[in-house]
Amino acid sequence: MEYDVVIGIEIHVQLKTKSKMFSASPNTYHMSPNSQTSLYDLSMPGTMPVVNMEAVRYAIKFGTALHMNIDRTLYFDRKNYFYPDLPKGYQITQQDHPIVSHGHLDVTLRDGTIKRIDVQRAHLEEDTCKQTHLATMTLEDYNRCGVPLLEIVTEPCITCAEEAAKYVEGIREIVTFLGISDGRMDEGSMRCDTNVSIKPKGSTVLGTKVEVKNINTVQNVEKAISFEIERQKKLIESGGHVEQETRRFDEQLQETVLERKKTNAVDYKYFREPNIMPIDLSEKFIQNAIDDMAELPWEFRKEFHDLGLDDYQTEQLMLDKKNVYYFKKCLAEKPLDAKILWNLFMVGVMSYINKSEKDAESDVLTLDTLKFTPRDLVDLANEIKSGKINFKQGKTVLDDMVLKGEKPSKSIEDHGFEQISDTSAILPIVEQVIAAHLDVVDGWHHGKDRSLGYLVGQVMKESHGKANPVEAKKLILEKIGPMGSRD
Repeated sequence: MEYDVVIGIEIHVQLKTKSKMFSASPNTYHMSPNSQTSLYDLSMPGTMPVVNMEAVRYAIKFGTALHMNIDRTLYFDRKNYFYPDLPKGYQITQQDHPIVSHGHLDVTLRDGTIKRIDVQRAHLEEDTCKQTHLATMTLEDYNRCGVPLLEIVTEPCITCAEEAAKYVEGIREIVTFLGISDGRMDEGSMRCDTNVSIKPKGSTVLGTKVEVKNINTVQNVEKAISFEIERQKKLIESGGHVEQETRRFDEQLQETVLERKKTNAVDYKYFREPNIMPIDLSEKFIQNAIDDMAELPWEFRKEFHDLGLDDYQTEQLMLDKKNVYYFKKCLAEKPLDAKILWNLFMVGVMSYINKSEKDAESDVLTLDTLKFTPRDLVDLANEIKSGKINFKQGKTVLDDMVLKGEKPSKSIEDHGFEQISDTSAILPIVEQVIAAHLDVVDGWHHGKDRSLGYLVGQVMKESHGKANPVEAKKLILEKIGPMGSRD
């Protein structure tokens, strides 16, 4: 039997504001438990919420990136439930009037297909505290309580695990490039819940949905949904039925496991938050937030493609926002060839950085602690492009730049690397090599294509690596003629 898969996703993103959503407490991470709290966070009598307008600005930026409608009046609602992670006994959220609504994100699948994911809403709310469950007690850390959250909800329009993973990856990329969150799923600053159901192919009746909560990596989003789809299919085809329940993805088992059954919907008794009056957002406030937006991921991709980088090179850069911005600084120095620059940066410089992160005995190298400037890296790339040095020599020069902080020109001079591109200087070497290897020339004339590379190699050897290999190849071909000319 064939099935249609229906998936909806809810993502909670912690916003990187200086203070919390409704109090002046610091919004910081990795601090001592319960050290970043205020009387309001702990719900002491008489304390009142004050809206963090920077969080509002961040939500507007996000909504603009996803082509969403922006609500001109800010409303908050009270979601009532009693649980230790919220000392007030309720959460302040936006149930009826999300700040942004009805947008979309286009994602590119592995086969090149573009799928549009419809985003129903994104609303502001406050996070709960962090709980650590022990054998006989639960520890509560209220540092996280009140941290601004942006909850992003899709329509049930996702049809496979790959689409879901690409969507989550896209949201993470947007919030990090906008600078509104660090998007660290492993640390909980971005959390993903999925609702998965299946129905007979073509049916208009939705199946029973199962929620898979708190998935902590993009890869696990795809794995969890793939497993859940197959689990539901097997259950139905064996005569059972899917129950509405909450599950989690067990990384060790590589499967979803039951957390709890959902017998009926929870009534949170929403009502308008009485301690926060509606706030009208001026057009100036909204426009200032939009004008302050950082460059978006697809804008970087277009720029890199226009410079000649292929999809692989572009996506490797896009994996880390810091790499993108460093590469942009290099591009501002007008390199002659963006691909050569990419190779020096992503293959050369990043290999040093990655190695230092794994070496416990050395200082960790970062883009901020490099001993050379973007201008220096571009100068090296331009020396290679102009033919003054080759790539192998460029690697040695880069070593000097990374380890000693030397300028490319000094390293080239110290090593005697300057390449010979004057054909009048290369020609005698070419003639000497041809005369010494007439058997190889004869092989070329009889169709042995490797002969040419051998002759170029001999020219490089005789010139101690200084001859421009492109010019050497041209001169050799002028002397020996086309391959197979004596067959």
